[in-house]
Amino acid sequence: MNNQYVRREVFCRNTCHELKRFWEREIGKQTCYRESEEHRLGRSALR
Repeated sequence: MNNQYVRREVFCRNTCHELKRFWEREIGKQTCYRESEEHRLGRSALR
């Protein structure tokens, strides 16, 4: 069993609300990154 798996198991013992908030933040970061990347690529394609 590797360390990443152990850390995830420990994290999963948190409450459901904390887990939900964690994933909402992670998804929000990914969405923000994707949108800024799409905007950057769209701008460069037009010029």
